[in-house]
Amino acid sequence: MRAAPWVTAETVARALLDFEWDGGPYHLELTGDFGCPQVWASNQVEAWRVMSRILEVCGVSPAEIQQAVVTEGYSSVPRFATVRRFRLRVRDGLAMVSDRVGPGGTPAYPVVF
Repeated sequence: MRAAPWVTAETVARALLDFEWDGGPYHLELTGDFGCPQVWASNQVEAWRVMSRILEVCGVSPAEIQQAVVTEGYSSVPRFATVRRFRLRVRDGLAMVSDRVGPGGTPAYPVVF
């Protein structure tokens, strides 16, 4: 996702560190000039709550959304559509949601903004 020029990955990570959400089978994907952010959540309301927070932190106006698609279903990729509570955290200096660690000791799926 392309954020406003003044927003850095560190800014976003700091803003979301205490933010928690319920993951699940609802997939929300937005498109616009800012990119194509996606989130999996427990329901549509939760998906929009999470996405609204991310857009706000990144300085993106809801008016910039060109398309929003919500689908329900489970993914064949185990890390998607996981039903559990999520929280952004920092491990080895990297902001991440996953607790998986890759062979080099760094998170296997770090959060990239």
